[in-house]
Amino acid sequence: MKETLNSINDTVLDSETNLVSEEDLSQPQKTKENDDLKRQVSTTPEFEVTLDITNGRTFVEGLSTIRDTLVATRGVATRIAQVGHIGEQLISLEGRQDGCFILNLRHYGIEQEGGRYIRIIVTLGDLYVAGMINNNNEYFHFGDADQQFRNINGFATAGILYRSGNYNHLIGNGDLQINWAAISNMYQSLLNFSSSSNSSGGQNKNLVILITLISESLRFYRITSLMAGALEEDSFNSINWGERIRPTVTNWGGITRTFWDNSYPFDAIRWLFILSFYANKPNG
Repeated sequence: MKETLNSINDTVLDSETNLVSEEDLSQPQKTKENDDLKRQVSTTPEFEVTLDITNGRTFVEGLSTIRDTLVATRGVATRIAQVGHIGEQLISLEGRQDGCFILNLRHYGIEQEGGRYIRIIVTLGDLYVAGMINNNNEYFHFGDADQQFRNINGFATAGILYRSGNYNHLIGNGDLQINWAAISNMYQSLLNFSSSSNSSGGQNKNLVILITLISESLRFYRITSLMAGALEEDSFNSINWGERIRPTVTNWGGITRTFWDNSYPFDAIRWLFILSFYANKPNG
């Protein structure tokens, strides 16, 4: 068991996930070998879960259920930073990065008759958002998604969701406010996403909100709390992504490498302290 945990500790997220380090923000996404790119594969999701974002309470409860499902179905190991500001990172015990699941994103305050909702393809192990399925069962994937996640069994691949799922392409040095109105607008826009939506502009920031709600909230308890507050319609809670989210998600790779390297425990604690400062700042 100790050897297994040690192998997990050596596993870090890299630039193929939605998380990128500061130095990677200006770097292009890593590419696969030519033979791998030519290989046409199709993946069947391992399970399906639902995340209700109607309000903060249903959101938190849904994320908790999804985490439990990950542990129960894949033997996922949970690593919790002892300082308490990072939350948890989920990594397969075998270090596997393959496999995916469907996350049904629902907002019962917005959905029209007919039970329309957004389906998200999330990769197992690193919790990367690979793509989404619209109300017409059309699948759109990120342009830099791993080859195995570009075709999903049971759904017609309709095109590219956006050229890259990395923040340097989606938002760069820009910023946005995440609040109830922004989340509602994101949901309505992606609910009706089609091939023509790519030319309408503005989808990149909607995708940043989507990734934050799913990937980052699953990875970090602190971001779960921030997003839960933003989902309360009767509140004036607005989250400044650049100040409250970016410092955590763009430094996570470096933090994990430092934290699990026994030679530099104090550097890790220093980074976690810096992030705790952002966690406790008043809303911008």
